[in-house]
This record gives sequence, C-alpha cells and structure tokens, in this order.
Amino acid sequence: MKQFNCGIIGCGAVAHNVYVPIFQLLETATLKAVCDRNQERAEKLVKQKNINIYNDLTTLLTAENLDVVIILTPPEFHCVMACQAMDAGCDVLIEKPFTYSLAEADQVIAKQQETGRRFSVIHNELFKPTVTELKTRVMSGEIGKICSVRFFSGRRNQTFIPEPWYFQTYGGRVGETLPHALYQLIEYFDDLVVEYVRARKLGHCIIPDVAKSVDVKYDELFVEFSSPTSNAIASLSYSFNSNQDLSLVVAGTEGTLLAYLSGKIVKWSATPLVLSNSSQHFRNGSLPSNKNWPSFFPKTKGKKSETVLTIDKLANFLNK
Repeated sequence: MKQFNCGIIGCGAVAHNVYVPIFQLLETATLKAVCDRNQERAEKLVKQKNINIYNDLTTLLTAENLDVVIILTPPEFHCVMACQAMDAGCDVLIEKPFTYSLAEADQVIAKQQETGRRFSVIHNELFKPTVTELKTRVMSGEIGKICSVRFFSGRRNQTFIPEPWYFQTYGGRVGETLPHALYQLIEYFDDLVVEYVRARKLGHCIIPDVAKSVDVKYDELFVEFSSPTSNAIASLSYSFNSNQDLSLVVAGTEGTLLAYLSGKIVKWSATPLVLSNSSQHFRNGSLPSNKNWPSFFPKTKGKKSETVLTIDKLANFLNK
C-alpha cells in the first residue's frame, strides 16, 4: 500500500485542531514537514522530532520529497502556493476559500492541467451524513421538482476565532465563511445567478479579543439567486448577531425537507391538513351544532382566557 508523504503550509489553529490529529489516525499518510513564517507557531504545532520545520515554501519543496501539500494559509496566498507546489510535483489540498478572484482560480486550474498534478478544495460539510442523505432524498424525487434551496447559519459568539486575519481578509469574517453556503447551493444548481445582495452591520457580534481593533464592516448577509435552467431560486443567510441552526431547506412541489447539519432531517408535507367534513361549516360561516362548544371555550368569568387553540386541537375536537 502506497504511503503518502505530506506537508502542511500554515501552522495556525486549523492545522493544530484538525489536521495534525487526523494524521495520527491515517495509516497511508505521514506528516513529514510543516511550514510557517512564525517559527514559534510551527514549533508548537509539531512536537515530534521526525517532523521538519521550515519558514519558507521554496526551501521546503526543495528539501523534502513530498506527495501532497496542504495549504492552510490565508486565502490571499493560495494561488501562488498551489502553483508552486504543483510545479514541484506535489498534489495539493487547499482550505476554503479557494481564491478571491476568477483569474486566480483559472490560474490554479491551468497549472493543474499543465503539470498533471491533482488539487482539491476542502468543502468538508458536503460530506456530513445529513447533507449526503438530504441530497439523495431530493434527487430521488421524494419532494418532487425543486423550487428553492435555502441555507441558514447564525453564530453570534465569534470568540472561538483564533486570529485577526479571519476578520481582516477580503469580505471579512463573512467572506471567509461564505464558501460553506455557496458549495451547498451549487450542489443543486450549477447555473446560479445573483439577483439580490444585502450586507449590513448590526453590531451585536461578540468579537474575539485578538480582533477587537479590526473594523468589522459587515456582520449580516443575505443573498438571493436564481437558476434559469431549473426555473428555481436559492438563497443564503448569514448572521453574526443571532444564533440560528446551521441548516438547509429544500422545497419541492411535493414537500419540503429541512436538514439540520448537526444530524437531523425533518419533512414537511405539501398535502394540506384536512380537519374533517365538519370544517365545511367554517367555510359556510356556521359552526357544527352537535358540538359542545362551551366545553371547548370555557368561561373565564371576566378573566383573560389562557386557552391555546391549535390546528391539532381543533381537528381532534371536530373529529369526535
């Protein structure tokens, strides 16, 4: 079985919390080297003596015989580093956001075609069991023809963010996390057209201490798209002022599926609720005479009634 020698570029929190632990679980991949301009940060990342530390990508690529390079730097450096790694004969794995311009994205693709190496962008949440189940059910026709796909995410407390660049990069914190929404929507439509964008700053986001001095220009984003081919719509909503479950809602002509990315799918039926034949009285403007309505609406003796009338409760009463 082939063993892959790997190197990590960028030794920040993602490398520390995600990638180094993963390498401890892999049997066919070995972390051979790391690279970061900050020597102290690189040393904290790897404590094993057999993992080499570099401060320069060129030096690393020259000294090491690597199969795969994993780029975990801020997005502004992704294009140059990916091209350099492929020129050195390495396959490349790139953290999102891939790049901030089509020109840079095209440059990386052209380099891949020139060198014959492989590269991929990390869109990790596509592989969550809930997400894969949702797409399977939608594509099976369970909810009919797709009418809309909507993405929601909200997290007010951002103190888990470890470095200020997440707020300083292009588009700020919103721009840094935006790909998570886009790649979910593109799974259903490959021809999305932006119809409407609204970005605002409400100012309720809890900023980490490392970014207190950063001017957070936007903390709320809503974007609406259309799909001309599918004659459908899509949207995304990000909030750093309120807490919302990370979720996808796919609405079709025969039902709607709500997927919480944490692991639950709820189906809403397109079939209207039928109370009973007695509901015809309501449409005719009268109430059925054979019902004990006073027992359903008890006397309150002048006090405000606390009776809660729900559809289910009404249906049960009418069907007795």
